[in-house]
Order: sequence, then C-alpha cells, then structure tokens
Amino acid sequence: LKKMISRCWSKNPNDRPDFTEIVNLFESGEVFFPNSEKIDFQKVKATRRCPPLDLEYALPVLKDNDNEHFASVSHFIVSKIDEKMREKLRAVKIIDHLTDAKTNIDTVLLLASVLLNESEFPPFFEKGGLKMFKECVSEQRGQMISAAVRFGLKVPKELLPELKQFLDDLVAFMKSNSCLTNHHIIQFLTRFPESDLQEFKSAISESLLDVAEKVDDQSTFDAIVSLLPMCKDQYDITQLRSFYHLISGTFIVPPEF
Repeated sequence: LKKMISRCWSKNPNDRPDFTEIVNLFESGEVFFPNSEKIDFQKVKATRRCPPLDLEYALPVLKDNDNEHFASVSHFIVSKIDEKMREKLRAVKIIDHLTDAKTNIDTVLLLASVLLNESEFPPFFEKGGLKMFKECVSEQRGQMISAAVRFGLKVPKELLPELKQFLDDLVAFMKSNSCLTNHHIIQFLTRFPESDLQEFKSAISESLLDVAEKVDDQSTFDAIVSLLPMCKDQYDITQLRSFYHLISGTFIVPPEF
C-alpha cells in the first residue's frame, strides 16, 4: 500500500499507476488496508445507487403513462434504481395507477419488474399485466419483446405456466432476428423445464450460435451454459468451437461448461 501511494506521487508521470491498475491491485489482494476486513468487490460492484431524482416532478409523470416524458423518466429509474428509491416509489403505489394502461405498456412492464414484490405479481397479472405481456409479444418488435421477457425474468415461478403460451412467438422472433433482445429471450427460456423447450431445440440452437458471438454479460453467458447441453447434439465440431472463446473471457465459468 505504501509503495503504491509513493508511485502515485512519482515525479515522473509515466511511473504513476492509472486507476485500472490501482483497482486490479486491490481486487487481486496485492494491495490491501492492514488490519481491516477483506473487501467483497463483487458486492461493491453490485451495489447500485440511484442519482438524485426530483420526485415532485417525477411522481406525476410516473402515474400517467400517457405523459410525453413517461417513457424516458421510467427508463432512467429502471436503469438506476436502488432500494431506497424503490421503497419511495412503492410507498406511493405507482403500479396501481398503471394497471389499465393502453400506451407505453412495455415501459409499464419494466417498471413493474423492479417495483413489485413477489406476492404482488398475481394480482398485477389479473388486473392487466398478462394482457400487456401478450400485446408486447404479439407486436413482434424488439423493444417491446425485450421489456416483456425482462418482466418475465422477475415473475414468480408459479406464474410461468401462464407465460408458456408465448414461447412459440418468442422463439419465432429470435429465429428471424439478430439483436440484443435475443439475449433477454434466452435468459427467459432458461426459466422453463427442458421438456417445454424440446420442440424449439433447433431454433434455440441456431440462436445460441449468434448470441455466443456477441455476449458480454454474465447473465447471458449463464443462459448459454444452461441451454447448451440440450442443444449440443445439433452442432458439428466446427460449430461447437464457436463457444470456445467464452472459456477464456471475463465470465465466471462453471466446470461443467
């Protein structure tokens, strides 16, 4: 630690470590604070803090899905929300104002995915959530399908049978498109038992090859790991090599992969 601090004050700028090196030194344990608890860097990275938000402005917008700023404010919140902000929005029952939404339904689903507690999904389904999911999928547009399956990733397991009916449309979209939405779809597919996916095995196999070329997040990689055993008999050895580069990437790789 002392040596690193001394390097930071070096007269020669080229001898000073950049922030990437400093972070790597701490994460590897080469540098540490003596007599202090070990830092859980994965937990630090996972901690989210929402930037300051003017709730006096935001709340009326969030309660009106027809507001011209509803989508932009909602997407900001979904991407930045922390537990403190989540509790503030839950306290004013934002989702209760949106169950009969006819516009911006994809954004409503995204908000619901971060605001609802597990026990609140069933009544949300009954009041309009399932209908919104169906409309988003039937539109066959990337943004709307992405919102639907991101919502589906948060749905309690006991409600998944109600979403099984949409697998055909989701796989059809994935087969005919090459986009980030497919990353969300394959994550969603892993929530279903293999028996529900067998009829789509060929299409899923094709999509995995495409997604494997572009994957850059652990959740999508984990989905590939989960689906590959079912699909591997669809590939020849050349196609299987398309997955090799993932082993040497930045992902946490389970031994079975």
